[in-house]
Amino acid sequence: MPRILTYRNYLFSSLLFLISYIVLFSPSVWSEEPSSAQPAYDLPNYYPAEFQYKAVVDQYLPRKGKLVLNAQHFPIWQNAKLHLLAQEYATLHALKPGMTIGYSMKSINSQMMINEIWELPKEMAPPPH
Repeated sequence: MPRILTYRNYLFSSLLFLISYIVLFSPSVWSEEPSSAQPAYDLPNYYPAEFQYKAVVDQYLPRKGKLVLNAQHFPIWQNAKLHLLAQEYATLHALKPGMTIGYSMKSINSQMMINEIWELPKEMAPPPH
């Protein structure tokens, strides 16, 4: 008689383990976004899914070819592209203080330079430093 109870206990334990495993690792349990996730913004289709960097423009210095972000000067490539929320391509003169931007940098002639900039909604501004 004890032998049958052992098999029943083993079967019950195995079944319980299998059900727990399925519940814990099923995609429906983990598919919801956490509440702390950033809200989705309706950006134009010519914007990337993610931005290498985000900042708020302090100042654009066209004669020096620099952009001031967080009190730091960043060189801008002479062929850099600027994308606005309402316009796919714009001139760099559209950069204004207080504008929230996403930007990418790459090495050009052995110097890291901003090569592409996207205007972002103010809600996407990074936290102040």
